[in-house]
Amino acid sequence: MNIYECLKTIKHNIEECIITGKNGDKQFANGLLAKESFIRSSKLIGFLHETVKYNLIEHGVYPGNIFPPLGFSKPEIKLAGYLKQKNQDITVLPRNIKPQETEITWGPLAHESILDNYGLDYTRRSLVINVRSQLSSLANNSDTLFERTFAEAMNLHLI
Repeated sequence: MNIYECLKTIKHNIEECIITGKNGDKQFANGLLAKESFIRSSKLIGFLHETVKYNLIEHGVYPGNIFPPLGFSKPEIKLAGYLKQKNQDITVLPRNIKPQETEITWGPLAHESILDNYGLDYTRRSLVINVRSQLSSLANNSDTLFERTFAEAMNLHLI
């Protein structure tokens, strides 16, 4: 599915929630509550994740290196950045090197004896895609949205 088809699907699902007052099997008091439930669910972001993975494969990325695999929401790859470890939305793992379990000796986690399952070299060669959506309450969430957009990428680039 391309991004246009993905957005049409999301739009259709939101409209369906508003009209019927339902999100999947759940009936709500009104369409706005059903829409809010859909927006907060993992189903909406799942459409975007699948579209990204599909497009990666369409452009020649080996499917076995994409995590979570196409059609699945797990397993996510937990990479260690400078500030913290985090499960990544979509990761394309490198084919030419092997992961190497490494004790974290950098940043705030250095004193906690935490193991990084992949190692710095492997992490630096991974392609990481994190997806953020904002379909409601933009005024209430703009700070968080901007902070995450910057901080998640910076966390991985500082190591």
